[in-house]
Amino acid sequence: MISVLTTGALRALRRSWLTWAVSIIALIVLTTAFWPAFENSPDMSDLTASMPEGLVQALGIGDLGSPEGFLWGNLYALLVPLLMAVAAASFTTTLTARQEESGQYELLLTQPVSRTAVLTSRALAVLAATLALGLTVFLVQWIADLIWDLGTSVSRLLSTVVLCALTALVAAAASLVTAAVTSRPSAALGAGVGLTVAGYVVSALFPLREGWKDFQYLSPWNWALGGEPLTHAAEWWRYAAPVGLALLLAVLAPSLFDRRDVHAP
Repeated sequence: MISVLTTGALRALRRSWLTWAVSIIALIVLTTAFWPAFENSPDMSDLTASMPEGLVQALGIGDLGSPEGFLWGNLYALLVPLLMAVAAASFTTTLTARQEESGQYELLLTQPVSRTAVLTSRALAVLAATLALGLTVFLVQWIADLIWDLGTSVSRLLSTVVLCALTALVAAAASLVTAAVTSRPSAALGAGVGLTVAGYVVSALFPLREGWKDFQYLSPWNWALGGEPLTHAAEWWRYAAPVGLALLLAVLAPSLFDRRDVHAP
């Protein structure tokens, strides 16, 4: 039964997934195409040298003249993981709070299926959609690297995209657990996006203020991406920590969902 529900949920995400995939692909291709103009550019080195060191580190633009630094500063320090997280939160909201708001949940739950099965199928569909989006990002970036001859490490690129996908899954899990508590789509989407944005702010900006640096380690964004995986090999715990948080939230969601009435507003 869960497999049937998951398949139906994936069908509901097809158009949304394609829109997000095309948008992120366009961003990657257009950005990577500018690499020849940045390669070994002394002007860019002079620009970053004139900026405060803390700000350069926060923005991830410390080495725009190298292929890894260029991709990190322009794509993977913020834009790609943020867009993937918003996409995953949107997928979750579409399959949960928006369907409940439209009355689809009431109709579905009149069938011989449990609430846990319904929510689990939605979580599995979002997991599959997010991983598929991550695979697409990796393949497109790898092909773009070959076309414009960046020569980046394939293993580091794969590690970076995986950690971006894990950041997105944390956002999805936050949206899932919020949708389990309330039927408001704005609350579900806001929880996932809000956690992601707050995580970035804590990770990137808090270290700029004296005495606040240690707070960055509370951020799921920092857990995954704080080590700049495109330029430095990521430690094992950077994979485990976001997976653990996402699983904890996903496991909590069904019990919260069982405790309230399901109805269309």
